[in-house]
Amino acid sequence: MNLVVNARDAMPSGGSLNIEISEAHLDAEYCKQNPDTHPGSYVCIAVTDTGSGMSREVLSRLFEPFFTTKESGKGTGQKKITQLQLAPTAAWISDSSMSKLA
Repeated sequence: MNLVVNARDAMPSGGSLNIEISEAHLDAEYCKQNPDTHPGSYVCIAVTDTGSGMSREVLSRLFEPFFTTKESGKGTGQKKITQLQLAPTAAWISDSSMSKLA
């Protein structure tokens, strides 16, 4: 929910928010190249929006539990998201539109 609220706030003039769920299978070869992963089937949740994007500094701090870019008293940071751990695996951030990064 917090992720959706943050996406909304990044689109003050409106925009598009997409949430996609799919299955991802990590094979042994992939896991050799990514040592924090384990082979198996996982749920992949992809969230994209047409918001303003994040600066490199904000992106680097994305998973800090109490980090927020909102003014004091307005944000809970990503703590609600990082507290929800569905599987002991790594998280990936991918931005196919690198032009959004400042």
